Amino acid sequence: METRVLILTTITLLTLPAIAQEHGQKRDQPERKKGDLENIEKRIKSAVERGDITKEEAKSKFAEMKKMMEIKRNAKQKSDKPNFESIERRLKEGVKRGDLTEEQAKAKFAEMKKQFEKRREAANHKRNEQADHQKRREHEEREQQERRKHEDREHKQDRDHEERGHHEHNHTERQLDEAREHAERQRERHHHARFDAIEKSLHQAVEAGLISGLEAQKTMAKLHLAAIKHQQKKERR
Repeated sequence: METRVLILTTITLLTLPAIAQEHGQKRDQPERKKGDLENIEKRIKSAVERGDITKEEAKSKFAEMKKMMEIKRNAKQKSDKPNFESIERRLKEGVKRGDLTEEQAKAKFAEMKKQFEKRREAANHKRNEQADHQKRREHEEREQQERRKHEDREHKQDRDHEERGHHEHNHTERQLDEAREHAERQRERHHHARFDAIEKSLHQAVEAGLISGLEAQKTMAKLHLAAIKHQQKKERR
C-alpha cells in the first residue's frame, strides 16, 4: 500500500511541470487574442486608407470579426473546462484499488477545483481588463473625432467670417467710390449751372447796353481761366 502511494506521488510530481506548462499556454491565449484583434484592426485601417472599404464598412467588419473570435473563445473555454465528474470517478477508482486513501482523493479533488477556479478568475480578470482597454481606446477615438469635427467647424466659421469681412470691406469701398463720383458730378453740374447763369446775365447786360459784347467775352474768359486754375490746384493737392 505504501509503495503504491509513493509511486502515485512520484508520478504526480513528475507530471506537474507539464500541467503547469499547459496551463501557462492557456493563460497566454488572451494575449494572442489581443494581438490577433490588433492585427485585424491594423489591416482594416490599411484597407480604409487605401480606399478599398469605407469607415462604416470597416467598423462593421471589425465588429463581425470580434464577435466571431468571441464565439470561438467561448467554445474553446467550454471544451477546456475539466470534467470534474470524470476526475472524481477516477479518484474513487484509485481509492478502491488502494492507490490512495479517501482523504488523499478528497484533498486532490479539492486542490484541482481550487486551481481551476483560480485560472478561471484570472482569465475573467484578464478579459475584463482587455474589455476596459478596448472601451477606453474607443472612447479616446470618439473624442479625437469630436475634436477634429469641432476644429473643422471653427476653421470654417473663421474662414466664413474673413470672407464676410472682405466682402463688407469691398462693399464699403464701392459705396465710397460711388459717393465721391456722385459728389463730383454734382459739383460739375453746379459749376456748369453757375457759368450758364453768369453768361446769361452778361448777355442781358449787353442787350441792355450796360456793357459791350467784348467786355462780356473778356469777363467769361477770365471766369473760365480762374476755374481751370482752381481745378489744377485741386488735382495737385
